[in-house]
Amino acid sequence: MTNERNIPIGSPAEVVTSTILINGEPIPGTIGISSIQLVKSVNHISAASIIIRDGSAADEDFAISSGEWFVPGNEIEIQLGYSSDEHSLFKGVVVKHGLKTRRNRSSVLKVECRDKAYQMTLKKKSRYFHELTDSELCEELIAAYPLEIGTIESTDFTHARLVQVHSSDWDFLLARANACGKMLFTDDGAVHFKAPDLTSEPVLSLTYGANILSFEAELDARTQWGRVVGESWDGASQELLSQEAADNPVTESGNLSSADLADLAGLEEQLFKHAGQLPAEELQSWIDTEWLKSKLSKLRGQASFHGFSEVKPGDLVELQGLGDRFNGLVWVSAVRHDVSQGNWTTHLQFGMEDDWLEKWNNDSQKGFAANVIPPIQGLQVGIVSALQDDPEGEFRVQVRLPLVSADDEGIWSRIATLDAGENRGTFFLPEIGDEVIVGFLNNDPRDAIVLGMLNSSSKPAAFDASDENPEKGYVSREGLKVVFNDDEKSITIATPEGKTMQLSEDSGQVLLEDEHGNSFSMSDSGIEVASSSDMVFKANGNIEFEGTNLELKSNAQLVLSGAASTELNSSGVLKIEGSLVQIN
Repeated sequence: MTNERNIPIGSPAEVVTSTILINGEPIPGTIGISSIQLVKSVNHISAASIIIRDGSAADEDFAISSGEWFVPGNEIEIQLGYSSDEHSLFKGVVVKHGLKTRRNRSSVLKVECRDKAYQMTLKKKSRYFHELTDSELCEELIAAYPLEIGTIESTDFTHARLVQVHSSDWDFLLARANACGKMLFTDDGAVHFKAPDLTSEPVLSLTYGANILSFEAELDARTQWGRVVGESWDGASQELLSQEAADNPVTESGNLSSADLADLAGLEEQLFKHAGQLPAEELQSWIDTEWLKSKLSKLRGQASFHGFSEVKPGDLVELQGLGDRFNGLVWVSAVRHDVSQGNWTTHLQFGMEDDWLEKWNNDSQKGFAANVIPPIQGLQVGIVSALQDDPEGEFRVQVRLPLVSADDEGIWSRIATLDAGENRGTFFLPEIGDEVIVGFLNNDPRDAIVLGMLNSSSKPAAFDASDENPEKGYVSREGLKVVFNDDEKSITIATPEGKTMQLSEDSGQVLLEDEHGNSFSMSDSGIEVASSSDMVFKANGNIEFEGTNLELKSNAQLVLSGAASTELNSSGVLKIEGSLVQIN
């Protein structure tokens, strides 16, 4: 650790020098650099800004701008130091090139530069990832760019699925880092995915009255919590899943701990909820991260001092001479180097705002899905791709979301039905290829629910619409129908071949008929049974006919026989007639 009262600058003369290399070549000394600003910050793309004196009204030209040095796309390296003892503090590419003329002041060329990782921010993508950890996801995303895969701290939990919806690779990775207790660092073309190291040795000691040029800091009890609890829904157990964050001790500055401030504010517990189904491991990681962010936000501020190249985001710095409340170790979240008029000043920011991701995203719950994954907004159209073999056995169907990926088979989605319970409920699954409408719990694209099915001109409805709207019903894939008709006050069940059962208030009958001409009708006139062919009555027991009158009529032959006996009797007249009557 540097613990001297003066920042070590390597040269008693304290002459600030700089070198700018474009595509590996130093720019000519004739190019007048007015100022340089370098910014490196946790969870942000490193940036540099250079102001160059350029432009001649007499020549009507901007010679440096017109040259090849600062063309967007050129690689750039910036070195700073004292008396030519310089260190490389930024490597990246030129991304923006602009001119500014000012009345009674020199015209300038302004060059904006970014770390090469800026390419990860440019294109919004939608796609699925299956069976991978967050650290594996990080490596896969970084490997798609001309970047160095830096320190990637391993994560253990394997996600069955992760969904990236209309977000850049950087935004997606940033949300996942936040969910699993990691942060992103860009450093000269390398991307690091790691947790804050709060146990390392400080790289610098800053003392009020010695080497601090300016200082501003604040303690905020409102962001400190006594304990943190997270809740999510467990569909398998039908119970609320509750986890308590692990209290991982951190080295704290000042003589008021996070626990002390939480007691002062009276906030014993902070509760985080995710309306979807977060696995227990992910829920635990998320709330652990939220508590860590809270502790890092206890003391926030900034300090400036003479230019020093050895401090970076993620380092620890010791504060001295600032009283009991602020002395101690602080975690550096951002570093800015300003060079102008022969002076080099380093500004560091320490601590973090506890809601940094919400502010970065501009809106918390309407943005990131509880800050664990970039959200999917609104309802989405889906195409059913599979009905069976749900890998988790949760009675879901697989739905492809064309706006996420036109090729991937999609995400397993629960179905909202008319009624559902243990071994009961309605069971109407869509067909493979059907268009459905899908919603998402907590805007999390992994927690999908099929809300309903859709018709269209390419998949027309089974009924024609009318303003009177008399018919409602169901028609299956093979043409099996159940139709409710309010005009006729009827219910009809029919098969495609013509087998029909109808209950009708309009006709006043219950009718059962088939395509062969057989029918069974019940009405106020009685019961009528008609057959287009033979009619057979069979019973293992007795068959009885009873009525006021009983008439059996045969157009050809009537045969009455009994295997054991046959009996004809009447309490009145028994009449037997025929052109010829044979008895025995």
